[in-house]
Amino acid sequence: MRRSPAQQTRYCIFLQLLTSLESNSTRTPLTGCTAAHYLLDVRPAGRWPARAVYYAGGVPRIMEEIKHMLHLDAMTVTGKNAGRNLEELKKSSYYEACDAYLQKTGLQRTDVIRSFDTPISSNGAIAVFARQPCARRRSRQAQRRTKNVPSCSARAPI
Repeated sequence: MRRSPAQQTRYCIFLQLLTSLESNSTRTPLTGCTAAHYLLDVRPAGRWPARAVYYAGGVPRIMEEIKHMLHLDAMTVTGKNAGRNLEELKKSSYYEACDAYLQKTGLQRTDVIRSFDTPISSNGAIAVFARQPCARRRSRQAQRRTKNVPSCSARAPI
């Protein structure tokens, strides 16, 4: 497949973006951790349906687990900051009610939402499989037309 110079440039930029996304998926720069932490054990890759996350405490419980990575002083739509909202949920025994419901089903919270210190996995979830364009014998005229097309091997930082 022949690409115009503009198509080749877009292809190279897209390939560079995917490659940097893949390398960034294996680390969490905000905490200095060397790997991402996967805390939810839900389908399609996990064992439990997505509704189990709701019964385990939902997004607030996940926020509690990654609290050290969040800006807790950020204002929310409730007019209070995120840290205050989480504290009010703790005081209202919301998490205890969620744990009691899960115990009726025979599950523990840590079955569905793991703690940050004991994640399900710490491997990156994104893998990029890039196909290099086929090397073909081109005519001299085609070589002249594509003479100024950048190659993907000359990668510029994004």
